[in-house]
Amino acid sequence: MNWTAFWDAAWQFTLVTGLSFVALCLVASMIRFYQLSSPTALLATTATISETLRFQAYLAARLGTAYRLPDPFCLLIATGPAVAAAIREQTLKIIRNTVRQADVVLALDDGTIGILLDTSRRHVEPIIARIQNALTAAGGLRVGVVSCPENGVRVQPLMAAAQAAIPAAGTDWALATPLTGAEPLPPVEDEDAAGDHGAWVDQLTGVLRPDRLRRVMPKFVARYRREGEPVSLIYLDVDYLERYNDHYGRAAGDEILRGLGLLLQHQVREDDLIGRVSEDDFVILLNCPPAAALLTANRLGGAIKKATFAAAGYTLKVTISGGVASCPEHGRTATQIFDAAHAALRAAQDRGRNMCLLFDDTMKPYHTASLGADPF
Repeated sequence: MNWTAFWDAAWQFTLVTGLSFVALCLVASMIRFYQLSSPTALLATTATISETLRFQAYLAARLGTAYRLPDPFCLLIATGPAVAAAIREQTLKIIRNTVRQADVVLALDDGTIGILLDTSRRHVEPIIARIQNALTAAGGLRVGVVSCPENGVRVQPLMAAAQAAIPAAGTDWALATPLTGAEPLPPVEDEDAAGDHGAWVDQLTGVLRPDRLRRVMPKFVARYRREGEPVSLIYLDVDYLERYNDHYGRAAGDEILRGLGLLLQHQVREDDLIGRVSEDDFVILLNCPPAAALLTANRLGGAIKKATFAAAGYTLKVTISGGVASCPEHGRTATQIFDAAHAALRAAQDRGRNMCLLFDDTMKPYHTASLGADPF
């Protein structure tokens, strides 16, 4: 028996097996990372750990959607006789029956009750009054109330402000004072427009309209810059959409865009900002570094390539091209990273389409050409 050949074969087998195992672990880790980047997934993972963490996950998800749909909401922290351990479950049931089904009511780890109400600070008083009336026999509650965005847009500061707003015995509830200089995110021209879904969302694709995206995007970038966190922008274009319009009709192109809008919303995280900037272009803003943004762009491209779109009696498939740029690596303002991502998109189109590229110095000629396109 040739022992040298035997040991060589055994070594090669061990090496291949080990490398395969490492590759599988890396793939599994990446999949798990993207699952946990979603607040919805976070809710499931925290369910068995802590009710407070689960409540904070709901709050984080609600803060994320505040960028996409500018609906105000209130956070309530309640204590008092009705929260006593012996009757807490009954109190929770009464509150849940009093508020709307979509509102969140949970018992927190410190013995208080957390409530998320999908309403503005202007309309919170009658809701609290209904809760107090329902709990009169149990001794009532003392409730601290904060609202988003008036009292901030971060989980921990909002939780702390609501705790601090809980009034002393003898007072039912207290509303925290808005932060000095606080401004609603996204900004609106009038208060009534804030709750108007149609005023913000593109009716075809379900994402932010171009004019609304222009107003929200600089604030998104500025917010994370103030906190020293990275911001990345993905600029996506549907490859050859005009050919689909010419061959199958404009209605088919609209169905493709409708499906893409829905797919993108399901693929990105709740706190990512997504909008439409032209007929077949989408922009996504993410709180992540350049490498992670490029990975996300390629993942989106792969998901779209696998998808099918039913339109005009046909089953159609499309691909996308994309450009990625980040702050501060490629610019320090919304306009600068928008132009850089647009330049990277142009480079991807020139290199054959159906790919996503991260902006680099070789794309500066495209960058010059894109300046002024859809400025923010």
